[in-house]
Amino acid sequence: MPNVLLVDDEASIRLTMGEFLKRAGYSVLLEPDYDRAVRHLAENLDVAVIDINLAGKSGIQLLHKLSNSDVYVPVIMITGEPNWSVLPEIVRAGVLSVHKGQMEAGSSLGLSRGSTLRLIVVPQAMRVILPPLTNQYLNLTKNSSLAVAIGYPDLFSVFAGTTLSQTGQAIEIISITMGVYLLISLITSGIMSFYGWRLDRSMNR
Repeated sequence: MPNVLLVDDEASIRLTMGEFLKRAGYSVLLEPDYDRAVRHLAENLDVAVIDINLAGKSGIQLLHKLSNSDVYVPVIMITGEPNWSVLPEIVRAGVLSVHKGQMEAGSSLGLSRGSTLRLIVVPQAMRVILPPLTNQYLNLTKNSSLAVAIGYPDLFSVFAGTTLSQTGQAIEIISITMGVYLLISLITSGIMSFYGWRLDRSMNR
């Protein structure tokens, strides 16, 4: 049975992935951080799955520890972004913010449960869901730069890596990189704000 070391500081992601691997026939060692994961390096591991964003020492540091050891272990780096594990809670909180009387009102009008949710509950819940959802989109945009840690040619890698090495203009290139990320964030925020404005306008008719 293949041995897998899974290192992730988010318990929900760690347990979910661990259960999935166990069902697939793997023997899984679950650890939340660098210090506990290091203890298993001397064991007979077939593969290590490591989150980049670990609490304390990062997954990159654990990768360096593995590469400098005498043990050969294939490593899969993941970035279970984050905060995406809270998305179901954001939606749940938005739906629960709508008074249950709205469902009863929809039933009294002869609407089915699905129609009540679509026409009455969800539009009201979106007013609560939109602000934290916008934050998640902005976090995703900024955290995409983490791809450079595994050599993926993302926006940050192209600007701060390739272009910087060719031009040597560090301040200008970093400023342009910051400006592009700011522009993407402003566009994302603007789209979500416009959608929120349209939603409020339709609700106030």
